[in-house]
Amino acid sequence: MKPTHQVRFWEIKTLKPDANGKRRKRPYGVRWVTGGREHSEWFTTKALAKSHLGKLVLAANRGEAFDITTGLPQSLYRDAHAPTLLQVAREFLGEVWPDMSPSSRDRLVCGLAVAVQGFLDSEPDTDPALVRRTLTTVVLPPRSAALAPSDEQARIASWLTEHSRKVAELVDDVEVTRLGRKLGERLDGRKAAVTTIDTRKGALVQALSYAVTRSYVSDNPFKNMSLSRFRSGIAIDPGVVVNPAQARALLAAVTYARPRGTNPSWLPFFATLYYAGMRPSEARMLAEQHCHLPNTGWGEL
Repeated sequence: MKPTHQVRFWEIKTLKPDANGKRRKRPYGVRWVTGGREHSEWFTTKALAKSHLGKLVLAANRGEAFDITTGLPQSLYRDAHAPTLLQVAREFLGEVWPDMSPSSRDRLVCGLAVAVQGFLDSEPDTDPALVRRTLTTVVLPPRSAALAPSDEQARIASWLTEHSRKVAELVDDVEVTRLGRKLGERLDGRKAAVTTIDTRKGALVQALSYAVTRSYVSDNPFKNMSLSRFRSGIAIDPGVVVNPAQARALLAAVTYARPRGTNPSWLPFFATLYYAGMRPSEARMLAEQHCHLPNTGWGEL
C-alpha cells in the first residue's frame, strides 16, 4: 500500500444513454483522486453509488490513509487484500514449524484443519473425512512435511484454496459464532470433547494472533471468547480417568443397569479394571487361580 492523505472527491456522475438511446448498464460513477491519481467506480443505481461514496468520505473524515494505486482507504484496502484463513494458517505453520515438537505440530495442524474446513464459502461435494485428511496431510503442513497428494486430494486442495474465506470476514459476530460452533463439532455432527475443543480453539487463536501481527486483521475475536456454550455436558474424553466417586457410582450402576440375559460378571470385570489397573483383555482372562484374596486387606493378582 502506498499511503496518502491527499484525497479529493467529485460529485456522482451520470452517463447519458448511448447513441441508440439504450440505458447503460452502470451509468452512475463515483470519482475521486488520491495523490494526483484519478479513480472511478461505476454502479447500476444511484443509491449504490451514493453508498460507496459515503464509505470513502467517511474513511477520509476518520483520517484514514488512502492507497495511491487502488484509491482505497486503509480499511477497505485491508479487506480487499486480506488473505484467506487457509493462507494465514499455512503461513503461520511455516513460521513456527521448525521450533515445534512433533506433538505440538500435530495439535496445531489438526486444530487449524477444523477451522479451515468450517470457514468455507460453500460445502464441498466430497467426503468430509477425506477433506479433513487432505488438510492435515497435504495442504497445511509445510512442503517439506506434506505428503504427496493423490489425484483426488490434489483436486480437493485446489478447491479449498479457491473457496476458503477471507480472514477479514471474522469481524462479523455471526461468522465468529458459526466458526466457534464448528470447533465444537466432530465430523459426524456430534459434540467434541472439552479438551478437543480447547485444543482447536488454541490453534486458531495462535494463527489469528499471527494475523494481527501481520496487520491482516485488527483484532483476534477468539482470544477472549468462551466456547463453553458449544461444549456438550455428556461428551466423554477418553484421555481423562474417572475420579473415585465417579468410579463407585459406575460400579454400582452396572449391578442393575445391565440388560437381562447378559453376563452377570460386569461388576468384577470393571472393578478389576479400575482397582487393579488391568487391561480389558487381562481382566477377561483372569481366573481364580491367578488371585490371592485374603479375608481382610488388599488382595493380589
